[in-house]
Amino acid sequence: MYLYSSIVRSTSRLIRDHVMMSIMASVPVKFVIGPKGKTEAVQLGLGEYRRLIRRLQDLEDAVTLDKAEETSKGLIPYSTIRKRLKRAGKL
Repeated sequence: MYLYSSIVRSTSRLIRDHVMMSIMASVPVKFVIGPKGKTEAVQLGLGEYRRLIRRLQDLEDAVTLDKAEETSKGLIPYSTIRKRLKRAGKL
């Protein structure tokens, strides 16, 4: 639940809905129907569940990267960071 709630806070409703629909469209599910004939739950196979979690984690990473790029004051090239770490004896 943490991943989903994090994504909800981080993306616009339209983008979130589109991404979630495309993810769910590719996942075969079984619906659990309650005694009153209403859908009460969804059952996923373990493989589908793991793929869904991986895709949600990838989406969360992409959202985090987008947010970092939008709020950054200046990005430092990897080569510069590597040189600094070597000089500091951390690499």
